[in-house]
Amino acid sequence: MRISNLFKFFSLLFILTVPYTATEGSTFTAGHIFTSNYFSNAINYYQNDGTYVDSFTVPSIYGKDVKGVAFGPDGLLYAVTSTGTSGFNVLAMDSSGAVKKTYFGTSYVAGNLSSGKITFGENGDFFVAGGNSLTAFTPTNASGSIIYNNNQVFDATNLPNGNLLVLSAYDLHEITPVGSVVRALTSAYIVDGRGLAYDATTNSIYVSMLGFTNNYDQLMRLNGKTGALENSTVYWYGDDIMLTADNRVIVGSRTLAPGIFDLDLNYLGTLGTKQQMFVAQVPVPLPSAIWLICTGLLGLLGLNRSQL
Repeated sequence: MRISNLFKFFSLLFILTVPYTATEGSTFTAGHIFTSNYFSNAINYYQNDGTYVDSFTVPSIYGKDVKGVAFGPDGLLYAVTSTGTSGFNVLAMDSSGAVKKTYFGTSYVAGNLSSGKITFGENGDFFVAGGNSLTAFTPTNASGSIIYNNNQVFDATNLPNGNLLVLSAYDLHEITPVGSVVRALTSAYIVDGRGLAYDATTNSIYVSMLGFTNNYDQLMRLNGKTGALENSTVYWYGDDIMLTADNRVIVGSRTLAPGIFDLDLNYLGTLGTKQQMFVAQVPVPLPSAIWLICTGLLGLLGLNRSQL
């Protein structure tokens, strides 16, 4: 095979795997996983395989500790920090930890270790769960507005139709972006719900809960249409949940290193060895796009097989 063709092939693979670049000029490596924890201002990050890379510390002037983390469409890392009884901040940071934007809300996220998770909607708006409410933000407005109230709102995730799933201690609701309840998924018995994620490919909902007698510390997969329980396992004090680009479920914990599972909730290991509550992954290129491009390149290389 000609060296020039090999060079072209691997050059494109390199382009597809270079660091994810934000509009502010920061770079995050695609696939890296970021974590944070209650009572700490440190944000840690890992390779996709769970190998620890490094950490940076959010200055204490921005809050008492770092809560939920998520990546925005602008390529920045958004982190929720608690500010005691005054509410919370949301910081948009580049890969060095420098704060580029700040937002604030009034919900009392300091009142529970699990409060303060953040998710982005399809249109770039973002939402923070904490206290008894869900607060909505637009990127151009520094202050948020409460759009939904319930008993201990802990997490939210976006749906393909533009709506949101919202998890509170005892309810799982689908709501519109302005907070109107569309439906309640009541088939699964949720007690002290904590974390939430949605898989659009399989229409599956993943929920963590502290649970009840004989059903403590459950990590569950629910049917996205009916809410019926499809599978479950135990992960001690499981909390924030994320789905990785390579189809794994990672769940943070109040007492353990984040657990890694496949989509059927078979245990695969842990993300590092350090206990961490909140998790997020740097966006990666669409697998289908990479596959199509690589397939095309392999086809072109095949034209020169006679030269092998």
